[in-house]
Amino acid sequence: MPHRIFFLAVVSALLYATESSHGRRKGGKTDIKEFVNTNDIIWTYNTTAHKRLPCLMDFKKEVTEKDIQFERHHFTRQKRWATKLLIGKFGIWSPEDKNKSKPYDYMEVITFSQRKWVDAEILEYQHEDNTCGVFTVMSGNGIPPTFSHELRVKNSSIQTGPKEECKKQFRKVVGEGKKIKGAYDHRCHEALKYYNENFLHLP
Repeated sequence: MPHRIFFLAVVSALLYATESSHGRRKGGKTDIKEFVNTNDIIWTYNTTAHKRLPCLMDFKKEVTEKDIQFERHHFTRQKRWATKLLIGKFGIWSPEDKNKSKPYDYMEVITFSQRKWVDAEILEYQHEDNTCGVFTVMSGNGIPPTFSHELRVKNSSIQTGPKEECKKQFRKVVGEGKKIKGAYDHRCHEALKYYNENFLHLP
């Protein structure tokens, strides 16, 4: 536990130091609890992660003032769905904001069964209608850690795709030189339909 706390403190300082240079997280609100507290599936639409997980989606099970319990699913090469039950602990990322009355803007994700650390997910941008958002995902146990960026979209808007401002902010956060990969396409819905009817039973 002390090692993990030290690790998060170090990378928090590293990321915070780079925020102003990239011009990120300036203006507009980000409320991660509001974004994830939905009965909608949340799809990862685009990602810069080295390992792309096709049809990656999150679905809320239960939310409290301090955390969320959710399922994370993705489609495998064996044409099966893989599932993890996770907990996201809400927090405020930037040190200068911790003593202010600001909404939570990140969550530390751990496994439900073993409370094993998975990653930290920072909401960089949230569209005003709450249908899409831009995330920075910090993973790995090394210093420096591994950073990737994701554009996430609510299922209710997936057919029309993310709003233009979401796509603009995603490109801004990603910057130059990073490869953007698609994580969602129409086949995800086809695979989900069978999975939901037989296993998930989502509303």
